[in-house]
Amino acid sequence: MTKIELIKKLKELGYADFYSLDGSLDPDRCILYHNYSKWEYFYFDERGNRYPIKIFFSEEEAYDYIYNDALRTYELLHKDYPSPRKTLTRTVTVHGNNFVMTDTEEIPVDTQTDSDSDSDSTSATTFDTDCEPI
Repeated sequence: MTKIELIKKLKELGYADFYSLDGSLDPDRCILYHNYSKWEYFYFDERGNRYPIKIFFSEEEAYDYIYNDALRTYELLHKDYPSPRKTLTRTVTVHGNNFVMTDTEEIPVDTQTDSDSDSDSTSATTFDTDCEPI
């Protein structure tokens, strides 16, 4: 993997700000530092302490490891605590004698809490068909 590919993948995960791939010692980040013939990957905390994680002898190997480490972190965090969605997808399927009709609808999620809403409204969807149920 190249540096450009890694940066693109970290941005897709939303983790680009947690890594320093140019060796700059920014606090509270994971740093990839080129030290002579080896690549050091470590966490640099806000007090200046370095916590070594891994040493590599090739840049591409370090980039692969960093991406896999970021992916493991992403999957761990989003497994138990998924990101809130702005919309929900509802799929409705109607079966007829000679056909199946499917409709997908994006429904915006109301971000108000129960105490914020003044009225309790419900909605219903009605389908008018000339088909007999199977």
